[in-house]
Amino acid sequence: MGRCKNTRNVNIRHHLQGLQDCSTTTHITSLLVRAHPGRADELAGTLRTIAEVDVHTTDPGGKLVLVVETQSLGRVTDLIEQINVMDGVVSTTLVYHQIEDSAVLDQPVDASDPRADSAQLKEPAA
Repeated sequence: MGRCKNTRNVNIRHHLQGLQDCSTTTHITSLLVRAHPGRADELAGTLRTIAEVDVHTTDPGGKLVLVVETQSLGRVTDLIEQINVMDGVVSTTLVYHQIEDSAVLDQPVDASDPRADSAQLKEPAA
């Protein structure tokens, strides 16, 4: 009897390769950081000094939403640990994680593509 190719194992191997440190992949991660009330703005200023971190939004109640882009999962976990020990942080939660091919992310986006629904893409260049 012939053997079928086990695509599940192939997919798992492909996924695990993406988790390793690699300059050809980009890890896009969203984090929710809860800060002590009144400390969110101060914490946002500190977080903005980290190259891979974009502070997407803050609220007065102490919630911060971050978007993080790194080349490895290890760097993501290092950043979570680094943020967790910052003064004023209550907790850091990983909300979203995606691995993309870095070369694909460097390609221009066609603003006329219906999948490109970002308002920034549809605004004329200044």
